[in-house]
Amino acid sequence: MNTTTRFAAAVLILVLTVQIAEAQFSAPTSAPISQANCNNIGGIPSIGTTADDGTTWATSSKPMQTGQGSFGLAVVRGSDRILAEYQSKIYVSQNGGCNWRPVGTISGSTLRLVGSGSRAYAWTFVESQSVWRIDLDASGRNKVVPVKGLFEGVVALGVDPLDDLHVRGLDGNGGFFESFDGGETWNPLGTGAPTTVIVYFAAFDPADIDHVVVGMVSDGVVTTFDGGASWTFASGLTQTGGATNSFNGVVSEADPSVVWVESIDIDESVGGAPSGGKHIYRSGDGGLSFTPVVDAGNGVTLTNGAAIAADPTNRDLVYVPFGSSVFGNLLELYRYDHATGTLTWTTTTTTPHAKIRSMVFAPQQPGRLVAGFEGS
Repeated sequence: MNTTTRFAAAVLILVLTVQIAEAQFSAPTSAPISQANCNNIGGIPSIGTTADDGTTWATSSKPMQTGQGSFGLAVVRGSDRILAEYQSKIYVSQNGGCNWRPVGTISGSTLRLVGSGSRAYAWTFVESQSVWRIDLDASGRNKVVPVKGLFEGVVALGVDPLDDLHVRGLDGNGGFFESFDGGETWNPLGTGAPTTVIVYFAAFDPADIDHVVVGMVSDGVVTTFDGGASWTFASGLTQTGGATNSFNGVVSEADPSVVWVESIDIDESVGGAPSGGKHIYRSGDGGLSFTPVVDAGNGVTLTNGAAIAADPTNRDLVYVPFGSSVFGNLLELYRYDHATGTLTWTTTTTTPHAKIRSMVFAPQQPGRLVAGFEGS
């Protein structure tokens, strides 16, 4: 497909037949889900929703500058709420991401959010020790409360689904901490993740905060099932036993034994492999061993640290975005179905933005994907 064709098409669905790891390309098989009268996002300019795997997007008509966006996005588990961060404010939606209203303001721009029950937590990623608790009131009297951060900066937080004041966190050095008072005080927990390098991500199991998967520079992935008392390095992320950088990952809400990770095999990258060493990996044992299921190359582009969204009702489905402003702000969304071993993707120019920085699925609306955009 040449550049002229890419500019001319409003929406393109690419269908290829190239073999990639376990996946083959084919046309999307899922039937479109109604946008439920959500054609224009209200209250926030940085959010888009799609109910047809990215073929069409509902977006805001308000402009957004380059560098602005919603880097933090989270479903408050056990509720109909979605939270988003934009320009130092926290917003909430209770209708699948179609309309948003402000909850409160924080002193900075947070990059991550997590929530469960009647509370959520926001934090800046690694560079700052700041943490905020968001107390959500059914009557709308919401409150954003600054609480104590972790000493070396927060990589991730997980909320106990049975007690939303019980929070665990992993810091930039792999230290593992716990709070029983909503972040007001923290105490060390377990031994900490065994790493001496940079921690890229930590993915908490939404149903069990004892289960955490941590991705690192060089050392790949390490996993705990007992709240940090013991950790196990994962296998399968490198074919040579060499270094591997694991950029991002998620534990499936549909089945916590399934973990998806984006990683690069350094030896493959240096050796000139067609994939450049970049893969999407799948684990079927909670993060102890991985198998590559999607390779970069042959028309597939995987960007370091891309957002990953696992379908909360289907253990076999995962979504990864790729966007570029080089060809008319094309927005690409990959969908991998492990049950059939197929990778499909949609490419659209119908949104003014080309970068997805965060993704969640709308609660109580199966198939509706909500994305946080960055301005292009």
